[in-house]
Amino acid sequence: MSVIFDVKRWWPAPLLPREDGRQAALLFVIAVLSYLACLAAIGGLAADRAASGWREQLAGSATVVVKAGPLEDADAAAARAAETLAGVKGVIEARALEKAKADALLAPWIGPEVLPEDLPVPRLVAIQLDPSRPATAEDLKRAVKTAGINAEIDDHSLWTREIMRAGALARWAAGALFATIVISEQVGVHKPDPRVFQRALDQLACAGAEAWFVGDHPRNDVLGAAGVGMQPIWLTGVHPWPDGIDRPGHRIDRIEDVLRAVMGDID
Repeated sequence: MSVIFDVKRWWPAPLLPREDGRQAALLFVIAVLSYLACLAAIGGLAADRAASGWREQLAGSATVVVKAGPLEDADAAAARAAETLAGVKGVIEARALEKAKADALLAPWIGPEVLPEDLPVPRLVAIQLDPSRPATAEDLKRAVKTAGINAEIDDHSLWTREIMRAGALARWAAGALFATIVISEQVGVHKPDPRVFQRALDQLACAGAEAWFVGDHPRNDVLGAAGVGMQPIWLTGVHPWPDGIDRPGHRIDRIEDVLRAVMGDID
């Protein structure tokens, strides 16, 4: 067989020493973490794509709430507002919505009861903006004010910001869930050597005081992490704490309590 295709040459070296029997278990843990990281990445990308789509839809439209004057019919006021706004540069279409649609939008707040006919319900005007050069909220406000129409403009900017913020948070959460995995054998040293912990900090691009470390071994995990400035959390019940050494400030009995410890609910 050619040397280029020699299986032994291209087979990766073991992560643990050959005499250590935990190689299969370590590979299984890495596989599970990689699978969860992929799921998190897919979820983050999907949320970001959905947020971008919603933003495009909201950014290309606006809603005008028209309040009729004392001597004007609500439908007539909405029609006049739609006609006025349709002439604004950057507006493709302005359409007054029927009273039934306005009532439907109010139903979640006032209940399913039929609204009285004489109730002065504001009318809505839906605006479709030119995607290349959309009219601004100030342009729309100026137009209705000039026409003497009592109206409020909603350009959806608040919703757009919130949606994009949620999308960015989803991306960050997906990336931070499994941002890095550091294995002692790959670094060349073992815990509690500070170089192991410093490698993780370098890959995360953060200072020790900004990172938490959870471990069950007093010396290898807790004291090792504290040595580079990390905030250690001791998972009790696995290794006893040695005499003569001060116990850490944060201790948990179950891994599920990590978040509560970080938030300050557990000592």
